[in-house]
Amino acid sequence: MNIITDKEGIFEVDKYDVILLGTSVYDILSHGLQGKVAIRYPHVAEANHKQPYGDLRRLGTRLTVEKEGCPTVSLLYICGYPKKGVKTLDYDALDRCLNTAAMEFKNKRIITTIMGAYSFDGEGDRERILKMMEEAFKGMDVDVYDYPQTCVFNEYMTKARELINMGVSNGKRRTEILKKLYLRN
Repeated sequence: MNIITDKEGIFEVDKYDVILLGTSVYDILSHGLQGKVAIRYPHVAEANHKQPYGDLRRLGTRLTVEKEGCPTVSLLYICGYPKKGVKTLDYDALDRCLNTAAMEFKNKRIITTIMGAYSFDGEGDRERILKMMEEAFKGMDVDVYDYPQTCVFNEYMTKARELINMGVSNGKRRTEILKKLYLRN
């Protein structure tokens, strides 16, 4: 397992066979890498929204979504309703998901984040989560992208301000550039 801190994961996803994303049983894919994957691969968001909303029986289960020409995406349902400042990560659910993902994707190249450590996927203990991931993915080709995970909308607005400061004053051109950040070219 490799920890990568100097790159944004969404720009690297096409180099991988599998994207693992920790998420809530409340079908929320709006933050960090999971939000960007939902934008770039809308079929993932569509499949997620077909799941029973808020059904806590889904904790510890995964939804794997495949589409030709795209990396396989596996959503790991590891927390209830995310609340800022409240630890909602279910460690047993995370453990089950990590172990089943490790079995299913044993010989695949995997990209993920520190699943369960952020405000939108459980606010769990980073060190404990990393130990769990190391144990589950022992000997596997897994890259863990560790960078600030924020709301995709807020990140989008920050990038828009940066483009304005760079002199991109045309709103249509700015929108084209922003779309290319996360969507396929």
